[in-house]
Amino acid sequence: MLDAIEHADVEGDQEWTLDDFNVLPMGPQPMSRVLSYDDSAAWLDVDPRDFDGLSPEERLAELASFRGPEWAARAAQWVANGVPPIVVIDAPVGDPEHLYQQIGDGRGRVNFALAMGLKTLPVVILKWKHPLTRANPSLKPHSISTQAARLLAGDIGLKGLRPDELEAFRRGLEIEHEHFGSVNGSWNTIAKITADHLDEDPDYYTKLDYWEAYASEVDLEDL
Repeated sequence: MLDAIEHADVEGDQEWTLDDFNVLPMGPQPMSRVLSYDDSAAWLDVDPRDFDGLSPEERLAELASFRGPEWAARAAQWVANGVPPIVVIDAPVGDPEHLYQQIGDGRGRVNFALAMGLKTLPVVILKWKHPLTRANPSLKPHSISTQAARLLAGDIGLKGLRPDELEAFRRGLEIEHEHFGSVNGSWNTIAKITADHLDEDPDYYTKLDYWEAYASEVDLEDL
């Protein structure tokens, strides 16, 4: 994971550590989704069509010429024991308001998966925590557990949320709790409001956290 963090620090001046990120294990993801995490066309070296009709052994032999025998030996271990997760990193590049998503560690595994005809790859996402959000405990006025968020999501028909989607929903519930009294104490109404905001913008609450934290740090008379 540290390799992924270093890869994302394109300017080499961030000094990030793992503590600066939320770690979200996503489990196996379809290859179409894996490829969408990054501009894969810029770095893919493998065309799956070149491996059509080859046995697994022949595919490995072809891969030996791709990155050399040492990498091919590692690939053989992946065939035997499973492929380690690729690490996708969401981090700012220059502008802290916008996160840029890329595969920080595991591009070789993506090429391997395409060559071997794999349907899925395990994924871990590292999502950057804005320092203002980390440093401002007042941004959590009401604590909602992940399990409670999952149950509420089910109550309003949200099924199969990925871990990052569930975390965004959970955080939204915490924020929307301020309206609890105005909706007659209905958690289902709070959940629907949260879901509507996330449907409009999946990063709605991440942005709201940032701007609320920013406002708390800035003297409005200076604006």
